[in-house]
Amino acid sequence: MKRRQLLFTGTVGLSTVLAGCSSLTGDDGDSSATDGPSDDSESGDTATPTGPAEFEEVTLAAPSSVTVGSEFSLTAAATNVGGETGSYEGTVQLVTESQGTEDGSDGTTSFEASFTISDVPPGETGETEVSAPAFDTVDDYEFGLADADASVTVRPAPETAGVGETLALGEDLAVTVDDVAVQESVFYPTSRSSGLSTYEEVGAFGAPSGHVLAVVTVTVENTGTSTTTAARGTIGINDAEWYGDGEGSPRSVLGRSSSRFYSGGLPEISPSESVTGYYLAKVPRETARGTIEITGQADKTGTLPERVWTAEHDGDQRSLPELTLQSIDAPDTTALGRDYELTATVANEGDAAGTLRGVAQWDADGTWAQLSTATTHANLDIDRGTGGVVERQIEAGESTEVTLTSFSVYNRQHTYRLQPFSNEWQVDFQGADLSMGDRLKSSSNANIVVSDLRVQDTVTVYDDWEDEVQEAQPDDGNKYVAVQFRFTQRNDGDYTSTPSTSDFSIVAEGNSVGSSTYVDDSIREDWYEPIEGDLDEQAELAGWSFYEVPTEYAESDLAVKYEVSAGMGSSVSTVATWTQ
Repeated sequence: MKRRQLLFTGTVGLSTVLAGCSSLTGDDGDSSATDGPSDDSESGDTATPTGPAEFEEVTLAAPSSVTVGSEFSLTAAATNVGGETGSYEGTVQLVTESQGTEDGSDGTTSFEASFTISDVPPGETGETEVSAPAFDTVDDYEFGLADADASVTVRPAPETAGVGETLALGEDLAVTVDDVAVQESVFYPTSRSSGLSTYEEVGAFGAPSGHVLAVVTVTVENTGTSTTTAARGTIGINDAEWYGDGEGSPRSVLGRSSSRFYSGGLPEISPSESVTGYYLAKVPRETARGTIEITGQADKTGTLPERVWTAEHDGDQRSLPELTLQSIDAPDTTALGRDYELTATVANEGDAAGTLRGVAQWDADGTWAQLSTATTHANLDIDRGTGGVVERQIEAGESTEVTLTSFSVYNRQHTYRLQPFSNEWQVDFQGADLSMGDRLKSSSNANIVVSDLRVQDTVTVYDDWEDEVQEAQPDDGNKYVAVQFRFTQRNDGDYTSTPSTSDFSIVAEGNSVGSSTYVDDSIREDWYEPIEGDLDEQAELAGWSFYEVPTEYAESDLAVKYEVSAGMGSSVSTVATWTQ
């Protein structure tokens, strides 16, 4: 077997004002003070404010942190630049909502609150608290003073919770983010049709380059009195992207009993009922190393979220695996119907242990199909075959070799890959040259063994009509060749078609020299046993079949050839030859 290896390898200022003082010094040390300031004094008196109270530097401030759904206070301040103690009266108004409303208006509201800053002495700044409304949605809200050029914008922060905690969303939904699982791949169920047959198979779906997958499980309860749902985008994931239902992603993930939800939407939920499901997201690796945030939208989608669930990590950042396919060791050519091995080397170049989830596949005329003929390295509790399926944990910085054993029953070249990796390789399958007693894996779930070959000039039979034992003879110039076969089911429970002895011929030096023949139903040779029954009804059949060949060929010259086409009009066949 010829093999090859494929390598993939602010500044604060302070000023001081001096007023109403001077200093004179003489040469003899005497000093005296004048009764008033001189004309050339370097400093003058500061004017004392006179008149009624007058206010300038009117400001409006908001707290540094405001949470959606919670009331808060604004701070109004004003400085009295008049000569008397006085009070400032003003009105706070909610000017606009910056994002507008669903009907396209500017979102102007009618909130107003009057306030008074009382008894502010001259030269002092007074302030007062003004109660503001609680907002149910996250948006930019601009407050201003009706009679002064002062405003402040408030953006409430979303309500936050951790994984496993519940937050109300809208009027009738209670949402819990149950789990956020970060991984590189998932197994998923898939089906494939070929002719009249449908095959239930397993696939492996991986994150694109530079990303990981996040499987986010949520439980949602309808706390209202009528059936409700949620539009796509209601549940979001910051700095990442949900997979929709038309983007080549799996419709479900194997091993999960709950339903998959799509693109941040929710199904219909009856009153007092709850549903559990999961979303599938592709997350940039840089984002996944930090805190992953799942968001909830209380108003229309596409705006800022009102709820945030945080999936924290341990340490400075979340460690991630990074699995790469290093090489495939597979034969260039090998015999059909016989087991061969392929070995995949996979390395984990990340900083956390990771799980390899892979499925060996073959190109079935343009459609990738599970290589169900291969051995399995996965323990999945599923209702479909796991041939060619691999699941193995790889520690950070380490690599693993996975060896699969497989076969093909037809003489053709096949293209393979190990999903979710994209690297491909080819194997050319050729007719099998076997020895007596060797097993051939054939089509229709049947295994074939040619066990023995013997030559006889005549065969002892019982003639019912004459009621006597006779010697049956072949055609003139021929002799009998008896071939012993053993046919077995390959996989219990699968439909099996019994091979036909008419598809076998006797060959010498590669040329056909004999074909099957009928001798008699009542052969009386001690060594003879007929082939009786059907493989679909019993696990094994064994017995002899007769052929005729010209007498010129010695027994040592003879071999048994099996050849069956893959189907009408097909250019490929199952071909094998057993020699002594």
